[in-house]
Amino acid sequence: MKRNLKRILALSILLIMLSLATISMASDAVPTSDDNTTPNVVTSTDDNNTTPTENTYELIASDIYKAEANVIIDQTIDGNVFAFGNNITISGEIGGDVFACGGNVTIEENAYIHGSIFACAKTLTLNGICYDVYAACGNFTMGNKSIVARDIRIGSDAIYISGLVKRDAYISTEQLVFPDNASGLIAGNLEYSAHSEFDIVEGVVTGNTKYTPLTVDEPSLANKIAYHTTNILASLLYVLAVTLFVIWLAPNFKEKAGTILKKKAPLSFGVGILTCIVVIAGAFILLLTAGNLVAGISVAGVTLFILALTISKAIFGIACAKLINTKLGKDTNIMFILTTLLVVLVLNLLKLIPYLGALVAFIVPMIGLGIIVINLVMKKGLDDKSEESTTVEETK
Repeated sequence: MKRNLKRILALSILLIMLSLATISMASDAVPTSDDNTTPNVVTSTDDNNTTPTENTYELIASDIYKAEANVIIDQTIDGNVFAFGNNITISGEIGGDVFACGGNVTIEENAYIHGSIFACAKTLTLNGICYDVYAACGNFTMGNKSIVARDIRIGSDAIYISGLVKRDAYISTEQLVFPDNASGLIAGNLEYSAHSEFDIVEGVVTGNTKYTPLTVDEPSLANKIAYHTTNILASLLYVLAVTLFVIWLAPNFKEKAGTILKKKAPLSFGVGILTCIVVIAGAFILLLTAGNLVAGISVAGVTLFILALTISKAIFGIACAKLINTKLGKDTNIMFILTTLLVVLVLNLLKLIPYLGALVAFIVPMIGLGIIVINLVMKKGLDDKSEESTTVEETK
C-alpha cells in the first residue's frame, strides 16, 4: 500500500512539473508569419500584474509608395518611403529613407526614421528623429523634441530650430530663428548663406559659424551676348536635327504641316492649349487615384507630351518653311532646311524683345503642338489633301 502511495505521489509531482514547464514554454512563444505585414504581440510578465497585455503594430517589410491628397504613414516600414500629396504625415518607424514631395510634410514626435529625409514642400515640420535632412521648402521647423543624428542641408525662406542637430547645419535662408536662452542646438558647425548676417546668440552653435552673403552679379554685356548666342546656336542645331529626321523618315510630313498651318492655324493653337490642359490634368488625376500600372502609363504619356513640346518650335518652323518655299517655287531639300533654320532664327531673335518675346514663346509652341496632334488625329484627310496639292503643283 505504501509503495502504491509513493508511486502515485511521484507521478503527481511529475505531472505538475510537466504542466509548469508547458506553461513556461507557451509564455515564451513568439508568433511568426511569412507575410510582409506581421502583427507583433508583447505579453506582460510583471509579478504585480498577472493580466497579460498586448501591444500590436503593423510591420511592412518592403518599400512603400503613396500618392494621395492626404498621406498618413503610421506603420513600421522595413524599407524606404516615397510619398506625394498635399498633406503628408509620418508617425511610424521607417527603416530606410523618406522621400516626400507635397504641400505640408509633418514628421510626428513618435516617428523614428533610421535613414535620411529628402523633402520638397511648402512647409516641413520635424518633431521626430532621423539621421539627415535634405530639404527645399518654404518654411522648415524643428520641434523641441526633434533630433537629427547627423547633418541638415536646408534651403528655405524661413527656418526655426528648437531641436538638436548632432553634427553640422548647412543652410540657405532669409530668416533663421532659435528659441530664447537656447544652448547647444547645433553640436557641430553652422554654415549659412543669406542676404544679410544674422545675430546668433552665443552658445547655440557648439562649433564654428560661417556666413556667406548672397549676391546677385549683373552679367556684363559680353556675357549676355555670349549667353544668347550660345542658346540660339543650340536651338538651331536641335531644329536642324529634327528637320533632317523629318526629311529622312517622314518626307510627306512637311506637306501636311504646311497644309495645317495654312488652313487651320487658329485651330492648331487651340488644340495645343487643350492638349496641355488635358495631359497635365489627366496625368495628375491618374497618379493620385489609379494603381501602379496606370500610373506608369500616365508617366509614359507625360514623357511623350514633353517630347512633343520640345520639338514643337521646330515643327512650326518646318510648316512655315514649306509655305514660304512653295510660294517662292523653290521646294528643294536644301532650300527647305535653310528656310526652316531662318524661320527659327527669326523666332529666337523675336523672343529677345520684351513682352513680344513672351508672346512668341507661348504662341509658337502651342501651334507646333497643335500641328502634331491634328496630324495624328486627322491623318487620312491630310494625306488626301497633301496628295491633291502635290498633283495641282505638278500640273502647274
